[in-house]
Amino acid sequence: MQLTRCCFVFLVQGSLYLVICGQEDGPPGSEDPEHDDHEGQPRPRVPRKRGHISPKSRPLANSTLLGLLAPPGEVWGILGQPPNRPKQSPLPSTKVKKIFGWGDFYSNIKTVALNLLVTGKIVDHGNGTFSVHFRHNATGQGNISISLVPPSKAVEFHQEQQIFIEAKASKIFNCRMEWEKVERGRRTSLCTHDPAKICSRDHAQSSATWSCSQPFKIVCVYIAFYSTDYRLVQKVCPDYNYHSDTPYYPSG
Repeated sequence: MQLTRCCFVFLVQGSLYLVICGQEDGPPGSEDPEHDDHEGQPRPRVPRKRGHISPKSRPLANSTLLGLLAPPGEVWGILGQPPNRPKQSPLPSTKVKKIFGWGDFYSNIKTVALNLLVTGKIVDHGNGTFSVHFRHNATGQGNISISLVPPSKAVEFHQEQQIFIEAKASKIFNCRMEWEKVERGRRTSLCTHDPAKICSRDHAQSSATWSCSQPFKIVCVYIAFYSTDYRLVQKVCPDYNYHSDTPYYPSG
């Protein structure tokens, strides 16, 4: 009977290791001391595999086995709910909100009598103020007018001569002149009508910087150019819907 019992334990141990984790119940009468000392010989020990799982860790092993066999959605139901992590509040946005959606603009005019280049930049500082920079470079004869106007300003020709930006005209925008510089001289270059000859023409270069602050209205750049053979009127307005939450619809 002892040999049969040892073989049975060996076969069960070789086929399924989890049987070792179970409770080992001896056969009836195995606790009788007279039965143990019947032969007077020590009982042969069954070799046990290392890594034996104690009865205390049996529920964890069974849970792990069930967790591997269970669908992914039921794993937390077996092992318990995961710990609730505190939700992190989103960081406040540090991006400065600007009103103007464009920065640079230019107007280039080339005629027989005049070569004109007007460049400008509107810099929105994001703190309720913005700066307007103009630069004018002209060679030849002609009049140029650069001004800040509301979007309702009609684009039309006038017969007046060169117009400078005056302080009273800029009060509607709460702007002030910060810097202005004008340089005039003569420049020699090849004649337009006869490239074999050299002609001397007037050359003017000017720069201006305006600073505007709130409250201010919608600002557009108005360029008017007059010469003996060419006239041009142009109005450039920024894209105010780029950063604004409420769309701006111009009137006029």
